[in-house]
Amino acid sequence: IYNKENQNTIVDAVCYQPFDIIWLSNYFFKSINPEKYIITRHDIWPNHIMTASNMGVTCILINANIHKHSIWMKRYFQSLTKIIFRGFNFILTPSSRIKNNIEKLFSRHNIIVTGDSRFNQIIKRYNKNIKLLPDSYHKSNNIIFGSIDCMDEDFIFTALKELYINGDKDLDDKQQKLIFVPHEVDTITINRLLKKLEQYLFTSKLYSSLADNANDSANVLIIDKVGLLADLYRYSKVAYVGGGFSRGVHSVIEPAVYNVYIGFGPNIEMLDEAKLLKQKGQLDVRLLGRGTVWLDTGTFQSLMQANQYVQVIEERQGRKIGCIEEAAYRMGYINKAQLLDIAEPLRKSGYGEYLVKLANS
Repeated sequence: IYNKENQNTIVDAVCYQPFDIIWLSNYFFKSINPEKYIITRHDIWPNHIMTASNMGVTCILINANIHKHSIWMKRYFQSLTKIIFRGFNFILTPSSRIKNNIEKLFSRHNIIVTGDSRFNQIIKRYNKNIKLLPDSYHKSNNIIFGSIDCMDEDFIFTALKELYINGDKDLDDKQQKLIFVPHEVDTITINRLLKKLEQYLFTSKLYSSLADNANDSANVLIIDKVGLLADLYRYSKVAYVGGGFSRGVHSVIEPAVYNVYIGFGPNIEMLDEAKLLKQKGQLDVRLLGRGTVWLDTGTFQSLMQANQYVQVIEERQGRKIGCIEEAAYRMGYINKAQLLDIAEPLRKSGYGEYLVKLANS
C-alpha cells in the first residue's frame, strides 16, 4: 500500500506513522508540525492523539467505528477511553448507532453523524469500471472469496469439498471459476492456499502470473496483490466476504454495489452496513447447529473466557477439543499402532495419556 500511495499525485508526502510510543509521537509531530491530524475508523493510537492534542493540533476521527464489543467500550478501559477521546476536536460517525455508543461514555457536542466516506470511494471506483482480469472471466460464473483469513478457510474448503468433489472437472462442467483474495498476501498465506487447493484437485494460478492475453485464465485464481478487491467484485456472481468468523466481517458494500449474492460469517457487530442489511430483512441469518459454539477471541478478556470454556468442557466430558490425532483415528486415516506411535513421545503429558486411552478403548 505504501509503494502504491507513494506514487499518488494528490499528496505532498507519504510516510509510515511511527509506533505508538510517547517519545516517537513527540518526535513525529514536532518534525512535521501539522495543523490537523485526521485518523479513520479503528486507528486510535493513544500516545499519538494525546501528543497531538497537547501540541494544539486539531484532531479529527472520521468514520468512527466504536461498536458495543469494541475494546474502548469495555468497563475496565472506559476511564482511559474518556481521556483519549477528549483529545478529539471532532468525532464523525457513520451512523446514529455509533454516535449513541460513544455518547454512553461521554456526551460531547463534537460527535456528528456524517455518514461513511468509504461509500463515496466505492461508488467512485464502481464508475471507473477498471479492467483487472482477462475477458474470459466475463464468460464464466465466478465466486469471489474476498478478504479471507485462516478462520474463513476452514468453512470455505469444507463447502468446496462438497460442491466440487472432482475439483477442476466440476468447475468446468458448471462453467464456474473461483477467485481467492486473502486479507494478507504474505508468502505463508499464499503457499497455504496453493497447497490446500492442490489437495482438493484444483489447478490454481497467481494473479501476478496472468498474461495480458484476453483468453488467459485459471479455474482458480489467487490474488497476490493488495488494493484490488473492491474492483474485482464486478467479475463475480457470488461473493463471500471474510472476517466474519474472527474479529468481524469486512466491507459488504463493495460487492453489494455490483448486485451479487453475498455471504459472510456471523460476527457483524462492528460493521454498520451488515447490521443494516439484517434490519432490512435483506440478510439471512442462520443459527449454527446444536453442539456448535461460537467463541470470539478478539480481546484478551474474550480469549481468557474461551480458554476457560474449553477447559471446562474437556474436564467434564473427558474429551479433547480439536484433537487431530483422534479425528484421524476415528476416520480411519491411521490405525491403532500408528496412534500409539504418535502418543509414545507424549506419554508424560496429559495429551499423550489421552491418546493412549483412546487407542486402548
